[in-house]
Amino acid sequence: MRQVNAFVESRIYAEVLEYYAIIFLELDGLNLYFTTLPYDITVDGQLYISSVGIVDYSAPNQTSVVDRENFQFSLADPDGSFKERLRTGIAGKAAELSVGFFNNDGSPNTDPENFIISYKGWIDGTSFSSDFEESTINIDCSSPMAALGLIKTMFTSSDGMDQFNTSDTSFDNVIANNETKFKWGKE
Repeated sequence: MRQVNAFVESRIYAEVLEYYAIIFLELDGLNLYFTTLPYDITVDGQLYISSVGIVDYSAPNQTSVVDRENFQFSLADPDGSFKERLRTGIAGKAAELSVGFFNNDGSPNTDPENFIISYKGWIDGTSFSSDFEESTINIDCSSPMAALGLIKTMFTSSDGMDQFNTSDTSFDNVIANNETKFKWGKE
C-alpha cells in the first residue's frame, strides 16, 4: 500500500476532493512541463506552464494484458507547433503525471513531498485530431511492469551460452561426444 504524509491524507479524506495535475514530457532536446491549473506554478524550482492547454487526461489503468499500465492525455495545439515536433517520433521518451492538492486558503500546495506520482513510464505513441473547431494531440503512454508473456530461447550449447556470458563454461561439454543408451520396457 502506498504511504502518504498527513497533509495528503487530510486532502484525500476531505469532504470535497480538490486536486490538480502536473505533467512532465521528455522530447528530443526539450523537456516540457505542464499543469492543469489555469495559471503557471513552480514546483521544486521547475516552472510548469498552463498555456499549453491540457484538454483531457485519464487516470492510469491496468489493461487486459496484466503486464502493462496505460495512460492517455490530450493537449490543445491550435497553431500546430507541437504537431511538428512530435512528428519526429517520441516513442520511448519519459512521461510522468503527479497529482497535487490545495491548501486551506485555496492556493496550490507546491511542496514536492505533497505530490502523489500517479503515472511514471514511457510514451507509446501519438495521434493528431483536427476539425474546424479544435486541434488536439493525443499522447498514449504505457509502463511495462514485467514482460510476463515473454519467451526467450536459449540453446544449451557452448555457443549458445557465449551469447549471454563468454566466461561461463557450464555448457562446454553438453554436446561433446556424449552417448547415452536408453532402455525401454522390461529387461
